[in-house]
Amino acid sequence: MTSIKEVENYINDKTTTAKRPFVFKLIGNATKATIHVQNLPIGTKISSPEEAHQGQANYNLTNEDVEIIGFFSTEHKSVFTHQNSFLHMHLITKDTSKMGHLDTIELNNMKLYLPIN
Repeated sequence: MTSIKEVENYINDKTTTAKRPFVFKLIGNATKATIHVQNLPIGTKISSPEEAHQGQANYNLTNEDVEIIGFFSTEHKSVFTHQNSFLHMHLITKDTSKMGHLDTIELNNMKLYLPIN
């Protein structure tokens, strides 16, 4: 698997009998990844997605050992996953110096942890 879409497809295929939604974890090396955080001033009032993203800070990672926590659901698009995905994922580097919402990734030697029925 080399992309978020491939992770989504793999998880969907391997968990057809699992109770959904569920949390999963990936641990290993990310060849490349892009993460973001919302960096808004304290007290900022948000009334739309556009306003929420006005303070977005993006970060590119290269060859980092990471842990990714993700949420998978086929029934919650635009609720806790993106409107075009069954996934919502956050990444933290092994040294805990960087973390954020995962936007893109190229995986390298990662282990996937899925729930047991």
